[in-house]
Amino acid sequence: MTLNSRNGFTLLELVVVVTLILAIMSFAYPRMGKLRHTTYTDAVANDLRNLVQAQELFFNAYNEYADDEEDPRLTFETSEKVVIEIEPITTAGWVATGQYVSRPTAYCAVFVGEIDPDVLLGATQQKILCAEN
Repeated sequence: MTLNSRNGFTLLELVVVVTLILAIMSFAYPRMGKLRHTTYTDAVANDLRNLVQAQELFFNAYNEYADDEEDPRLTFETSEKVVIEIEPITTAGWVATGQYVSRPTAYCAVFVGEIDPDVLLGATQQKILCAEN
C-alpha cells in the first residue's frame, strides 16, 4: 500500500489564494489613498502650527512679525515637500498658507491677529483650516 504524496499546490488552490489576496487589496487600497491624503494634510497643518509658535517668539523678540518664512531670525523649518507662504503682514497680524507639493489642490491656512480672513471662511484666530480646491 502506497500513500499518494503530492508536492506543491494545485492550480485551483493557487487561483483561490490569489483571488482572496486581490479581494482584500481592493478593500484596502482606497483606504490607503485616504490615509495618504490625511498624512499630507497633517504635515502641512503641523508646519503651520509650528510657524504660529515661531512667529509669536519672533514677535516677542523683535516686536514685529516676520514677513518671510526664509527670514534667518525666524526659527522655523518646513517639513520635506511642504511649501509655506506668509501673506502680507501688518502690525495687526498675518496670514499663512501651506501646501504639500504632490497635492497641489489641497491646502491649509491660518491667520493670527486682526486680519479680515476673507479666504478663511469661518476661521477663528490661530485655528488651522484645511480644504481642497
